[in-house]
Amino acid sequence: MSVHASTTRRDHALLAGDGALLTMGTVTVAFVLAVGLQQLISGAVLEIGGSLMMLAAGVAGVVAAWLLHGRRIDLPTAIGAACGAAAGGLAIPLVASVSFVLGLPLRLVTDSEYAGPLALLVVISACVAALLAWLLTDAVRDLAPRRRAHFRLDVARIAAAAVFALLVVVSVYLVVAQPEPEQGEAPIWAMAGGLIAAGVVVGADVATTVAQRMGRSRRAVAAD
Repeated sequence: MSVHASTTRRDHALLAGDGALLTMGTVTVAFVLAVGLQQLISGAVLEIGGSLMMLAAGVAGVVAAWLLHGRRIDLPTAIGAACGAAAGGLAIPLVASVSFVLGLPLRLVTDSEYAGPLALLVVISACVAALLAWLLTDAVRDLAPRRRAHFRLDVARIAAAAVFALLVVVSVYLVVAQPEPEQGEAPIWAMAGGLIAAGVVVGADVATTVAQRMGRSRRAVAAD
């Protein structure tokens, strides 16, 4: 895959996937930093600072993916990103509502109120695992000496996947070792951030593509 402007559907999909993956990685780092500062900062300040840190991490992940794909940040990019952020934010409650649908057949075998959310978590986790496998496979193939088309992007993918995987392992351990710790929800927040980031990248990508096509059309009319 080239790091220049995407020209195929696969390139567009990789761009959106990288936006999600890199954001999950940056959000994971932000979460770890917030937890590490928990003992040094008061609760109110930590809550505000943690929210700002998560927001900054989300922006950093999206920007990193965009730039590593050789894209420029301009006005159409910013407008599309804003629209994509709104769409991604709206997708969170829509995705969460799917848990109710998933829980309907499960009520035949269990009365647990957590059956639906847990089923949704399994589905989302499977999708994230498939995404990671796809992007990491592309990264490993590209790291072959004969290719090296986007080395920095490959390294960023591997690093983001590694820190997120570590977060999942630690969170699972804490859930098992402690009764319902808040840290157990960290991977869920990271995946939610990745979903919103994918929406931001898709919005920016669509807006950029539309702006480029309009520019070519105007130049063609002017040339005639």
